[in-house]
Amino acid sequence: MSDISQSRRLFLKALLTSTGGLVVGFPAARILGLDSKTNDTNIALGAFVEIGTDGSVTIVAPVPEVGQGVHTALPMLVAEELGADWLQVRVRQAPTGSEYGSMGVGGSDSIRDYWQPLRKAGAAARDMLIAAAAAAWAVSPDSCRTENGYVVHPASGRRLSFSALLPTAREMHVPQQPKLKDVRDYALIGHATPNVHVADIVTGKAQYGMDIRLPGMLFAVIERCPVYGGTLKSFSKAEALAVPGVVNVTEIEPLMIRDFSYGEVLGGVAVIAENTWAAMQGREALKVVWEDGPHRNESSSAISSRFKDALDTGLSHVIRNEGSLDHIDIDEELVLEYDLPALSQSPLEPMNFTADVRPESCEAWGPVQVPRNLQALLAIWLELPVDSVTINTTLVGGGFGRRLAVDYGIEATVLSRITGRPIQVLWTREDDMQHGFYRTPNHHRVAIGFDKKQRPVRWRHQIVTHPIAGTTSEHPGIYEVQGAADLPYDFEQITVQYAPVQTGIRPGSWRSVSHSFNSFVTNCAIDEIAAYTKNDPYELHQKLLGEPREKTIILPLPGRRGKVVCDVARLKRVLKLCAERADWHRPTPNGRGKGIACCYYKTTYAAHVAEVTVTDDGDIRVTRVVAVLDCGLVVNPDGVRAQIEGAVMDGIATVFDLEVTMQDGQIQQTNFDTYPFARLADTPELDIYLVSGHGSPGGAGEPPYPSVAPAIVNAIYDATGERIRKLPFRRT
Repeated sequence: MSDISQSRRLFLKALLTSTGGLVVGFPAARILGLDSKTNDTNIALGAFVEIGTDGSVTIVAPVPEVGQGVHTALPMLVAEELGADWLQVRVRQAPTGSEYGSMGVGGSDSIRDYWQPLRKAGAAARDMLIAAAAAAWAVSPDSCRTENGYVVHPASGRRLSFSALLPTAREMHVPQQPKLKDVRDYALIGHATPNVHVADIVTGKAQYGMDIRLPGMLFAVIERCPVYGGTLKSFSKAEALAVPGVVNVTEIEPLMIRDFSYGEVLGGVAVIAENTWAAMQGREALKVVWEDGPHRNESSSAISSRFKDALDTGLSHVIRNEGSLDHIDIDEELVLEYDLPALSQSPLEPMNFTADVRPESCEAWGPVQVPRNLQALLAIWLELPVDSVTINTTLVGGGFGRRLAVDYGIEATVLSRITGRPIQVLWTREDDMQHGFYRTPNHHRVAIGFDKKQRPVRWRHQIVTHPIAGTTSEHPGIYEVQGAADLPYDFEQITVQYAPVQTGIRPGSWRSVSHSFNSFVTNCAIDEIAAYTKNDPYELHQKLLGEPREKTIILPLPGRRGKVVCDVARLKRVLKLCAERADWHRPTPNGRGKGIACCYYKTTYAAHVAEVTVTDDGDIRVTRVVAVLDCGLVVNPDGVRAQIEGAVMDGIATVFDLEVTMQDGQIQQTNFDTYPFARLADTPELDIYLVSGHGSPGGAGEPPYPSVAPAIVNAIYDATGERIRKLPFRRT
């Protein structure tokens, strides 16, 4: 087979399905033509659209639905170009396979990654249907269009349904470069569209991981060492086996597949039973003795001290060092230190997975953000070809980065292999909160130098965290410096340093990763500069950002992180709009305050103004938040607004309540009584404004979060005169 022919087979296929429907696949990067008469039933790299003989249109979603709305927004891209009747659109999660690309969700990349390919898939199917109709009517294809599941010929008023055209359309050649709609012609994209899963969710029909049931399936819970890095010393299983329904008690050894931390299994003792209640009661009856290991004496206060020591000793990597002060004398210096806690993602659905291991295959079901990563790791551990491992991704009850780790999926597979039965592993809320992957605790020192005119001319930001991934002299702080090293402000000299320190708290991704703490620090420090120099915070932001332009920042980091581009004009614009909608320059009465903050995350720009009120009894309430988001072209405004609303509530919680603490090597929080998220009663008045953009869409899941918390903290200072440099800030 020639390289060209092979590329065509791998990248785009149109074929007749077993139901007589038309299926169009698409490549991850480009569309290539292929004669639709082929009998090859392989699907191309990417998702695909299936048009059924009943008129339905099924979009196979290549990425999981984690509550971010991609199973609505991605099909909207296909339906828009296809001209489908949205009421006839169905969504199906793709099975795990290389033909669907990476299949992971994280970093607010889903819409960005599939914006072009999915529209091309819809447009290719549309052009094939139009070609079939035009041939039947003996008219030019250019004189036809699609709308609401029909091909129409406006000049004659004739119309044919998609299903009626399928026998002919399947014979048509797939266009190599289908023409995409002009944004002015969009009928679906840009319009608020309800989540496609809402009806099933509220009626209980939606299938999550814990809903999976297989013939002969058993259930397991695992007792793990309360101290990370500890090991099993001994255990007695007789008491657990005496619990009715418990069928087995077995040790799971610690496991790390290819040094991939998100695939690390902590090990422990598994109690396997005929139902979840028996498994949990059996675990309660276990008698286990642990060897607590090297972190047994660790505490949050000790970690904070170690982080501060790392700054004092100068053991850090220089990530950015730009500019010069050769002709400027530093007259004054403002030194600020910030101490921020570890955080748990705590998605509403705790970790769970179901696995069925056979001699030559493995099939697994459950909620995961990276199904192909899990597939690859299981194939390595089971010593099976990757194609012999199938991951069926269910709806996911929240991720926030926790389900980038796949430890719970590996646990289910290990136990299924031991028992020879399908096994569903369940984590309780306590398991999830005490044995997860956390946003790392972090410590910062920001030193701002001023010249004789009190202009801030030098910015030095030092950061200490436990790194998510290992650091090297070549690539230090890969995930830890975004939101700090890419600061777009115009100081005469900018220096950013990073020091990695290992702890007994397993680090992982948390909504917006390092932006969640670095943007907090930079925005709070800018506010402190404004107060120090008696400037208005909003005006200072605008002044330090300088002239509208694209600013490129080069960093010693791999991939896109090594070259960061900030469109300063867009950032200044969201700040301006936010200030205007918040009536920023209107004086606030005593007991109230306003704070402003902004950030950019990849190609999305956000700004927030928070208003707080000090009540008569001294409590502080967030009473209003104005949020402006420029994420380029908005596919589904309803979904974007939901993301912003959730980000605001996350910001309130992180300011006032959330922290993960450690004492004697053990995580102290166990459930929502000791780790309280914001509630409905905490909801402020929300004023959300989406900037109308063109071109490609940006992300909307993580970008709306980072500037919420600093806006609130800056508002508290405005209301009370109290600076907050350590979170959480306890209200009275």
